Amino acid sequence: MHARLTEWMLATLMIAWGVAVALPGDTLHLSGFRVLVTLAPEVVWAALSIAIGAMRAMALLINGRWRRSPLLRAGGAAWGLGWWLGLAWLLWLGADPDALPSAIAFYPVFAAFEALSVVRGAGDSYRSGALARWRNRSAG
Repeated sequence: MHARLTEWMLATLMIAWGVAVALPGDTLHLSGFRVLVTLAPEVVWAALSIAIGAMRAMALLINGRWRRSPLLRAGGAAWGLGWWLGLAWLLWLGADPDALPSAIAFYPVFAAFEALSVVRGAGDSYRSGALARWRNRSAG
């Protein structure tokens, strides 16, 4: 588990973001979120964030117990990468020109660590033999 602390943190942040948005009130009422609420209501954003974060946590829980689990981790990290980049882009689109939301500084950093997690998960998949079927086809 210690080797995957960054991945656990990112999955937990995603779940926490979703829970915060799901709480009563208009969490996404700030002007920077205007594009998000135009595309979907808060409950949808909350559900997506919690679902992706929970899927990542499940992949991390079964990591190492099943040969193909690093591939699940890499896939979950890829979803996380898309999530954080998507949020950053949508916030940037909806931001007032003279006042960018502070989250714009964080989400790309989260995305960068998700990209690193994709690479690590893919490398672990290769080393564990999870990709042996494709490796054998390319060698033969």
